[in-house]
This record gives sequence, C-alpha cells and structure tokens, in this order.
Amino acid sequence: MINGWGEEEDNNSRPPKVLDDALHLMQFRSVQNDSLLGMLMNWGNHPETVGSDNLLITADFPHYWIKGLEEGIFYDGELKRPGIGGTVIFANGAVGGLMTSLGSNIHDPWLQQHFKKSSFDKVRAQEHRLADRVLNAVEQQPWERIDNPAIALRAKTFNFKVQNTIFRLGGMLGILNRGFVGLNKMRSEINLVTLGEVSLLTVPCELNPEIANGGVETPEGRDFPGEVIETPPFRQLMPGKYKFILGLANDEVGYVMPRSHWDAKKPYTYGNKKAFYGEVNSLGPDTGSTLYHKVKTLLSE
Repeated sequence: MINGWGEEEDNNSRPPKVLDDALHLMQFRSVQNDSLLGMLMNWGNHPETVGSDNLLITADFPHYWIKGLEEGIFYDGELKRPGIGGTVIFANGAVGGLMTSLGSNIHDPWLQQHFKKSSFDKVRAQEHRLADRVLNAVEQQPWERIDNPAIALRAKTFNFKVQNTIFRLGGMLGILNRGFVGLNKMRSEINLVTLGEVSLLTVPCELNPEIANGGVETPEGRDFPGEVIETPPFRQLMPGKYKFILGLANDEVGYVMPRSHWDAKKPYTYGNKKAFYGEVNSLGPDTGSTLYHKVKTLLSE
C-alpha cells in the first residue's frame, strides 16, 4: 500500500474532505521461478481526467497506467522507464464524494510541464506519475510473501429501497431494466474474498470514502437528524492485514453516502448555497445505511 498520494492528483469535491487516496497493490508470482505473473491495483478515482468534452470511447487514465507498468513509460518512442511485464489489473475504489482529477494540476516530470485543463496529455502525465510510483514500490517497498493462502468467498444478495422518483419511473418504463423487485426495490450484491491475510470487499456503487475509511460527520443543515449510522468504517471491520475495497463491483446503484450527509433540501450543509452533487444519482437517503448493515452482517458471519 502506498499512502498519501495527495490532493494534487485526487480531489474530493464535497465535504468532509475524506480521500481514499492510498494505492493498494497485490502481486501474483510464479511458484516455480518467482517471476511476476500479474498485479492488482486498487485506487479510488473517477476515470474522467480527459473531461466531458471528449467524444471518444476511451479507458482514460487506466490505459496509460497499465501500459506504463506492463510495457514501460515511453515518450515519442523513447523508453524512460522499463515496465515489469505480466498482466496488470486496475480496480476502482471508493469514488463517491466526488473523487476526481478534474481541475487538478498534474505535473509531468519527463516533459517538465503542468496540466490543469482536461486533455489526453494530462491523462498521460497523471498515469505516468502513478506508474512511476508503483514501479518505485515494486523495487523499494518491503513486500510480504503469502504462500499457499486459504481462499474463501462469501456473497450476499439483497434489495435496496428505491426512493429516487426518477429511478423508479425509469424502472416502470423499462429504461432501467436491471434487478427491479416490484416498483420500489432493486436487487444487488456484495462479496468478500479472502486470500490468507488479504481481504477484498466488493461494493456495488460509488461509495463515499468516509464509509470506507472513517470520518462521517453530522453537519448542521442535514436533512435527517440523528447519530451516525455508518461507523465503524468498513476497513476497520474487514478481516486480515491487507484490505482492498473495490467500488463499482458486480453492480452500480449510484452514489452511496452516509444518511447524516444527505442534503437535498435547504438549508444546505457546510454553508453551501446550492445542493451538492450526488443525491440526484442515488437510490435514496437510506441506501448508505442499508449497504452498511448488509456489509457489517457479511463481515461478521
């Protein structure tokens, strides 16, 4: 795990300013000769650095990040840093809140340029920086080897309550043709995979990092008074020494925030003059507490 990637490359556009900025890494190596077979990278950030003006189908930042690790970092055909080979996989993390690189200043040390405006040059600079950071970790960080890990999978299917009127209408019209149970419930799933001292929790949403890592608040102006429900955070409840939270996994039910942060009506929290982004693309104010209770039950079994 690499901590403290910093706000230069990853911003949270909604208070409280809780980031899921650690890069969680796991290598897979051959038993026969210890060669690298692949790597799992887990980081929370929307792949939207190229911006909304882009009309091309693109992988955005994971493309340069993965290619930089597998093949090396290149500029104009010149190799700046060799890669590690193998197959590299990127899994997103807790991206709600909103974790994004839009508006961030990205420095490219190879070009000695800064990029703030959305562009593919900014995407390349950002992900070559990330690839460089991971390559440093491969070479310098102490890695714990886990031989013959016990592997287990637990899964839980359940229903969310659909409180969003637009989403309910979309289900009635067949536009959202996925997992509806009646008119006001949506079927979804969570999973826990354990490999020895490693645990991987999958959540079907864009999860606010404070539910994953802690930091849920009860700000004045919130729509629902009461104590914090979503505590202790997921990582504190998860088993093992190394804990991965994979967002947008199995399913996508929109943004999931703590109930005490729900803020669709005036007065708005943190002195904001308009409603925050997120509630409009959420199933409803009970989604966070429902997910929290289901995950807590899964982890306690």
